[in-house]
Amino acid sequence: MPQLTTHAELERPHVLILFSSTCMMFWIAHILFWCYTFALSSCNIKVHRPKFATLLPSRRGVNCAVLRVPILYGQIETIEESAVTTLLNTLMNQDNVDLVNDCCIRCPTHVDDIAVVCRQMCERRTTDPESVSGVFHWCRADFMTKYTMLVTIANVFNLPHDHIRANPVQPTGETPRPKDCSMDRSKLVNLGIGQTTPFTEGIQKVMKPFISKNQ
Repeated sequence: MPQLTTHAELERPHVLILFSSTCMMFWIAHILFWCYTFALSSCNIKVHRPKFATLLPSRRGVNCAVLRVPILYGQIETIEESAVTTLLNTLMNQDNVDLVNDCCIRCPTHVDDIAVVCRQMCERRTTDPESVSGVFHWCRADFMTKYTMLVTIANVFNLPHDHIRANPVQPTGETPRPKDCSMDRSKLVNLGIGQTTPFTEGIQKVMKPFISKNQ
């Protein structure tokens, strides 16, 4: 697993810190390996949970970049690995009518896109460190709700979804979540950095093996 960064290490040049807003550390490790494959040894890439990000703005002279990411999906071994791919279970269970959230905005992003963004940030930082310093965000350009994700998956694989009903009311009584989880990508876009995999394309590649098993 990736090593955690100490405050002393933050003072070193060429540190790119990836803050994951999810618990999918397997994919984060995949991202790191993907970056190192391109021999970006001049950039020290570290991984942290989001809470640590609040410490950075108060530290003067910290020479690093922070990349915050949304809910991720990608290559999986089991459907339950991602809050995106686990939606297949809801689609396949047609015995009950399900009310599905159609209120909260999410940005399901392919892990390979995050890997490309990390690589591009590293490459840019080695030639122009000042331009890749501070907090950055990356996610898909278009946003979805849990309901629209389900309907999209159903349409991609021609699965019935009559048992799914949209619920436009924000859920209560569970872990509080923001209504809008969209992110401002403009800083990276202005640097010419970014890659976005269309959800229909990405989810088809990721879930096709599991669709075959369940049919």
